Amino acid sequence: MRPGSRLRRVYMILLFLFGTPIEALIPIGAAIVVFAELIILWSYGTLKRTRELQTTGPYGLARNPVYAGAILASIGFFILAGAGLASPKAALIPFVFRIGNLHLNAIVLPMSILFFSFFIPHYLRRIKNEEKKLAGIFGESYMNYLKRIPTRLLPFPSAFFRMDWLLFTFSMEDAFKNRVFSRIFKYGIWLVLFLGKEAFMTDINNLIGSKKWGCLQVWEHRHFPFFVAFLLGFILLHTVFSKLQNRFEPYRNR
Repeated sequence: MRPGSRLRRVYMILLFLFGTPIEALIPIGAAIVVFAELIILWSYGTLKRTRELQTTGPYGLARNPVYAGAILASIGFFILAGAGLASPKAALIPFVFRIGNLHLNAIVLPMSILFFSFFIPHYLRRIKNEEKKLAGIFGESYMNYLKRIPTRLLPFPSAFFRMDWLLFTFSMEDAFKNRVFSRIFKYGIWLVLFLGKEAFMTDINNLIGSKKWGCLQVWEHRHFPFFVAFLLGFILLHTVFSKLQNRFEPYRNR
C-alpha cells in the first residue's frame, strides 16, 4: 500500500473518532464527497492507463481528475467532521476549546493541516512521475495533450467550451479493472458509521437528559433501524463488488 493511501486511512479513522460534526455542514460535506466519488468513477470508467492515451471525458478538462477527486473527497470528509470546528453543545468535550464565539477542535484542526500539507504535495509528486512515464510511452501524442490540457487538477473555464470532454465512452469493465467500486462502497461504510455515531450520541444524550436510560430505549431509538439497513446495504455492496473486481484482477489496468 502506498504511503498516501496509508496516511489517508489513518486520517479517516481519526476523523471518525474525534470529529465534531456541525449540523449545517453535514449536507455540504456529504454532497462534496458524493460529487468527488462520481468524478473518480467517471474517470476510472474511461481510463485505459498505459494501454491507450485518454484525452476526452474528464481527461479533456484536466490531466489528473482522479487525484482531483481524491483531494476533493478528503476536503468533503474534513467538512463532514466539522471542518475543525464544533457546535456549542460539544463545548464540554476535552479537546474542544473556545476562542471568542468559535469552538475549535484541537485534534481535527491541526491534524487536517498536517494531513493536507503532506497529501497534496504527495499527489503532485506522483503526478510528475506519472507524466514522465506517460511521455515515454505515448511520445509526441502525450506532449500535444499536455499543450492542449495545461492544468493538472482543476480545469480552466475555457476547457468546458471545447466540448470534446463530452465525447467519451464509459466502460464498466474498465471501472472494475481500476477497482473503483471497492473504494466507493468502503467510503460509503465510513459515512454511514460516522453519521450513525453522531445520531446515536445525540439520542443517548437525550435519553440521559430525560433519565430514561436502558437497553430497550437505546435499541428502539428512531435512528437505529435506518442505520442498520444502510450499514448492511453498504457492506453487502462492498462484498459483492469486491468479489466481482477480483475476477477482473488478471486483466487489471496497469
